[in-house]
Amino acid sequence: MARTRSRLLDLGIQPLLEEKECSCVLHTYYLPDGIDYMEFHDRLKDAGFVIYAGQGKLADSVFRISMMGAISMGDVERFIETVEKLVNGE
Repeated sequence: MARTRSRLLDLGIQPLLEEKECSCVLHTYYLPDGIDYMEFHDRLKDAGFVIYAGQGKLADSVFRISMMGAISMGDVERFIETVEKLVNGE
């Protein structure tokens, strides 16, 4: 999760909470500028990743990432590469 958080910050994707206030397996981030949740979700799902929507008043502005189970560093890098392409409009 630390690697993902660091790389998302590099891409300009801001976390909702400070790291010390987050769970070790679930973090919430603001959606990248110009990308709505459904587009972001569907493109990531097409690449084999599942993210979760925010709830309540945050439903349209954040997404959640959970990292549980057998996730390799290769999986993390592939996720970040996919997000980077979305942020860059690819």
